Amino acid sequence: MSRNLGGTSLRPKQRSLVLRGRRTSVSLEDGFWHALREIATERQTSVDALVSQIDKNAEPDDRRSAAVRLYVLNYYRKRATRLAPQNRPSVTPHSPVPCRSS
Repeated sequence: MSRNLGGTSLRPKQRSLVLRGRRTSVSLEDGFWHALREIATERQTSVDALVSQIDKNAEPDDRRSAAVRLYVLNYYRKRATRLAPQNRPSVTPHSPVPCRSS
C-alpha cells in the first residue's frame, strides 16, 4: 500500500520526457512533479525544457531524479529567502541546523 502525506503519494511516479531530442523517463514523487510544473509555468517553459536544463547543469554522475529534487529544493529555498530574509536563520546548505538547548 502506498502511504501518502496530505493526499500526495510518497511513491515515486515515472513520467516520460524528451530531453534534447531523446526520450527518457524520470521518477519523482507527486509533490516534486507538482513543484516542477509550477516552476516551469512561472518560467514560461515546458517541464521537458526545464528538466533538460537541470540535466545539462548537473554533474555527469548525478542521478537525474536527484538533480531535479535538489533543483526544486534550492528553488524554493531561494524564494523563501527572498520573501522573508529577516526571519530566516543563517544556515548554509552544508552547515548544521541551529537548535535550542534544553
